[in-house]
Amino acid sequence: MKENGFHVRIKDEDEIVWESFKQDVIQKHGKLHGVLGDEVMNAIKLYRSYINSDIGPATTYKNRQKEEVEGYM
Repeated sequence: MKENGFHVRIKDEDEIVWESFKQDVIQKHGKLHGVLGDEVMNAIKLYRSYINSDIGPATTYKNRQKEEVEGYM
């Protein structure tokens, strides 16, 4: 299995969020090396399932657009 690496740039104002995320990973696994990428992917998957769910902001936006169109007609 080929492993792909990735690099991200964290804005200064988001540094606290990133450091907090890394501390959560350390608390869960006792380390960062070898598990940080997995936890980042888990967070991305969770976020994507949320935005595509009935309670996520994407659905709320779609419903609002639909209501605006229906109200206009």
